[in-house]
Amino acid sequence: MGTIETNRSWTHFRVDRPNPRYCHVTFDHAPINTITATTVAELSDLAGLIEQDPDLNVVVFDSANRDFYLALAMRAAMGKER
Repeated sequence: MGTIETNRSWTHFRVDRPNPRYCHVTFDHAPINTITATTVAELSDLAGLIEQDPDLNVVVFDSANRDFYLALAMRAAMGKER
């Protein structure tokens, strides 16, 4: 099933691969999804696996904590409200 295997032990992510064409990645670094060097390294590894996977068409990213996610910080930086 491609290069992204769900049984890998990710520290800051949960990866669900219900079928070869779809992958669901949940950012899960409690309590507030702090981005650390480990997060960046894992995201880089994950991006590399995504790029190498010829079967994968869709990757959905979300957050385990609905109040803390990267897009919220990006929106705030752009001056947009939630």
